[in-house]
Order: sequence, then structure tokens, then C-alpha cells
Amino acid sequence: MTEVGHAAAALADPVRAPFVALIPLLPLAGAIVLGLFGERLQASRGKGLVGALGVSTVAASFVLSLLAGALSLGCGSEPQGSTGGGTDHVDGQVTWNQDVAPIVTSVRP
Repeated sequence: MTEVGHAAAALADPVRAPFVALIPLLPLAGAIVLGLFGERLQASRGKGLVGALGVSTVAASFVLSLLAGALSLGCGSEPQGSTGGGTDHVDGQVTWNQDVAPIVTSVRP
């Protein structure tokens, strides 16, 4: 398979990340809870809990989106059927191999 074929195959493979649905749902759930019970929570527990709830739902969503992005870029596992395209990881260093360099040079203006 050519370099372009490897890149197209990588884009076509779905990422297995069932938590992706939580990315928009966490802030939505936080907004619903604060919208319905925020005034009562603030009166009984104080502003700290209300603020922490609002920030924590958005922060958790952000962390999940970073994780989903890392998984979609292939950080963490080699795709099945791959011939080693991408980058070589040696002693914590990332080096270009012959599969990635032609793609990058052809994309540059």
C-alpha cells in the first residue's frame, strides 16, 4: 500500500472510544443540575460547591476530548494491519520513518 493509502486507511478506521458521547453530555448535565437545583445548592452548601460542579463538568469534558483526540491520532496503540507507518518510538524520542516523511513533504506548500 502506498503512503497515501496508509493515510486514507487511518482516516477511515473508526476510533474505539465509547466515552466520546460524554464530551457534550457532561457540561449539559452540569447545566441542567445547576439550572434546576443551583439556587438551592448555593443556599445550603455555598457558592463553592456550585462553582466546583460547573467547572468540574466542563473540565472533565475537556480531558475526555483530549483523550479522544490522542486516540484518534493513534497515540497509544498501533492500528491493526499496519506495517509500522507513522513514527518510530525509540527511548522516548520520536523520529520520522520512510512512511511519514513523503506524506509530510508532499503536503507542505
